[in-house]
Amino acid sequence: MKHKKLPNLETLHEVLDYDPATGAIIRKSNGKFAGSVNSMGYTVIMVKGMLYLAHRLVFKMYHRSDPAAYIIDHINGDRSDNRIYNLRRCRKNSSVNARNRRSKGKYTVDADGVGRWVSGCS
Repeated sequence: MKHKKLPNLETLHEVLDYDPATGAIIRKSNGKFAGSVNSMGYTVIMVKGMLYLAHRLVFKMYHRSDPAAYIIDHINGDRSDNRIYNLRRCRKNSSVNARNRRSKGKYTVDADGVGRWVSGCS
C-alpha cells in the first residue's frame, strides 16, 4: 500500500494542535476536535481538502519527519488511540507490526468433515 504524501510541517502546525499525552488533535480554526473515525476504526482528518490518517499526521508533527513508506503501528491495537507513546514506526511486512495482531483462532474439521473457525481463546 502506497501512502500519499503528507502536508508539510508548517501547514500541519498552522491548522492543527496536538497533545501527545492524550492524543487529542484540535483544529486551530474552531478549537474543536479534528477528524472522524472511518469504517476501519482509524481517525481521519481533512487538511487543505485532502483526507489523511491521523496517526500518520501525528507522527510527522511530533517527530518532524514524514513516515513515508513505513507503517505507523498502534501498539495497543486501538486504532483511534493516537497518543505518541502508543505509535511506533515499522517496516512493511515487519514481524514487529504483527506482534500485537489479534489471534484469528484456528480452523478445525470435525469427525463429519465439517470445517469451521474456532475462537483463539481457550
